[in-house]
Formats: sequence, structure tokens, C-alpha cells
Amino acid sequence: MYSLQAVRPALEAGLAAIRQDLTLQTAVACGRHGPLLESLIGVLDAPARVPGIGLTKLTKVLHRKRPLFVPLFDQRVKACYYSTRANYPLHPTPGRPEALFFTTLGACMAQDLEEQPEQWKALAAQAPNDVSLLRILDVVAWNLGADSPGSTTP
Repeated sequence: MYSLQAVRPALEAGLAAIRQDLTLQTAVACGRHGPLLESLIGVLDAPARVPGIGLTKLTKVLHRKRPLFVPLFDQRVKACYYSTRANYPLHPTPGRPEALFFTTLGACMAQDLEEQPEQWKALAAQAPNDVSLLRILDVVAWNLGADSPGSTTP
């Protein structure tokens, strides 16, 4: 909690720049998602870092504030998008900042949501009304990522 308090001004400024109704898909389509996500996730890349807070915890907090825009992240989501195998969109890149990794991951997730609208609509129809597509994608990834043979851990 104290670690997040230390970066609270930066996070609040980043969140203030994101309309509550802005979806990740819209931001990606307009080319605006990069700077917006980087302003939030970039706190993990700062020289002082955020002790005890990684990408998983930070995205869980930020997703609650902007559920249409900030994707959730954990090892199972990572297993669906990140591997040394060629058919995965993200590969290990030494020295890549967390903000750049997450911005690229967000674009991949938005693409998945845009390319299969009927499937996501069908899944959303089974969820409560207040559940975002990004949360539904997280649930699907969480289930698929559990058995992913191509996953690697950092």
C-alpha cells in the first residue's frame, strides 16, 4: 500500500487523462493507447521502482479504475501472448521496459477482441452487465493459459 501511495500522483494523473468510457479497442484503433498505458505502467520502469508491486498487482488496481481500458495481467494471460515460439505475438526481449511490453500486449488483446466480435458478444451475454470485455478476455486467458506449453516465465 505504501509503495502505491508513493506513485499515487503519477497514477492519478494518468487515470485522469483516460475517459471512463474509453475502450482499449477504440484507443488502439486511434493510436492513442500507447502514451495512455505508458503513463500508468511507466511507474514500474522508474529508477526508484515500486517495491512489492509488479505488473500483475498494478493492473488489478488500475483495471478497477478503468475497466474498459486497462487489461488485467497475470502469468496465465502472459502464457497466452508471450513465448519464444514464433506463433506468439510477444517474445522475450531483454531490457524491454514494462510500459512497452504492456502497451504491445494491450494492442494484441484489442486485436483479439476486434477480430472475433461475435464470439466475445456471445460470451458477454453470459456475464453480468457490469463485466467488461477485458475482464471476459482475462477469464478466457486464465483458463487457456493454465495449460499453455509455450509459456515462459520472466
